Amino acid sequence: MNNATHIRVNYSESTSKIMYIKSNDLFRDYQPESIYKEVARPVIIADHLLTPDNMGAMIRLSDNIGASEMIFLGEEPTHSIGRIRRCAASSKDNIRWYFTEESDIRKLVGGRSIVAIETATNATNIYETKLPDNAAFIVGNEAHGIREEILGQCDIITYIPIPGSMLYMCAVLDLCGKVVLAWKIGSDMSSSLVTDTIREALKQEKVTGGLALHSDQGSQYTSQAYFDLTQEYHVSPSMSSPGCPYDNAAM
Repeated sequence: MNNATHIRVNYSESTSKIMYIKSNDLFRDYQPESIYKEVARPVIIADHLLTPDNMGAMIRLSDNIGASEMIFLGEEPTHSIGRIRRCAASSKDNIRWYFTEESDIRKLVGGRSIVAIETATNATNIYETKLPDNAAFIVGNEAHGIREEILGQCDIITYIPIPGSMLYMCAVLDLCGKVVLAWKIGSDMSSSLVTDTIREALKQEKVTGGLALHSDQGSQYTSQAYFDLTQEYHVSPSMSSPGCPYDNAAM
């Protein structure tokens, strides 16, 4: 005799189907822009960004948070405007954005409080900082952050804390087979992290003539140790153009 109890479950009724919805639909009832009835729409400023991809992303971010405008400090990269607009997607038409070589931030934002989001000696934790109701937020570029001459004009300097320690990973990808040959993780971005990873990769694949190593122009790849390694294994370094690290980005 079989005394087991059989339970039939209709999964279509007992579980909810998760579906993608557009942000406009998600926020239709929530109305997040109601916050701007109490505070002014912020101005977002980026100090000499290097890549058009990040410029486009900043335009999207500024649009998404309801900023009044997005200002890029630095010369307008006329040769990259098309790429910036593509990366910005529909946000390029939703918000005013422009480039300026003006270094006096007060002339750009008037009476707004100038808030830098940066790690600096007198920076405060953003979660413990009372932010002004009428603010202009400044972020720095990918390599050097916000210039000191700009930080000196800020009313508030605050940082976003990141729990834990910072780790860096270096990986070598075979572009032909789309296989990661080797990878290592280190506590700093030293040249040895790169050279050790490449040596490990070269153990996995036989080196043939015409081998090229693609990278950006980070200090690890312009170091003497990296140059010596390429000479030792007869490898041709291939680097992206200055300020465009995504040129050789395969991962």
